[in-house]
Amino acid sequence: MNAAMNVAPLILTDAEREWAYESALQLMIGADVQFKRFGKQPQGVNQERFHVALDELLMARTSRKGASNSVLGKMIHAIEAGDIGTAREALSEALELPQGVRRAFIEQAEGLLRPFAADGVIADQEDSL
Repeated sequence: MNAAMNVAPLILTDAEREWAYESALQLMIGADVQFKRFGKQPQGVNQERFHVALDELLMARTSRKGASNSVLGKMIHAIEAGDIGTAREALSEALELPQGVRRAFIEQAEGLLRPFAADGVIADQEDSL
């Protein structure tokens, strides 16, 4: 199982869930999620960490029993050829997730961000003072 999914479940408030979701969307568009509370060190998740979590997800899904042996080759070939539609189809085939690729990626991002949610909400409140 990948690192983002190995995080212990946290009980989050509505504000913390919203912060994690909105911050996950920031990771999805290519932005790092960084914040700083008064008197504390900066915290957050950068793109490299998010990409590692996505890589772990892809490797876990492609190594499962019954997974295609050629789907990664199909995906990188389609990317190189500029055929984004086929690349997306191959990614969907590789992941074979019922909730869909985008939702799976957002869930990975949220899993990375949940441990920071309480401080993230407080930092947002501190910033608005």
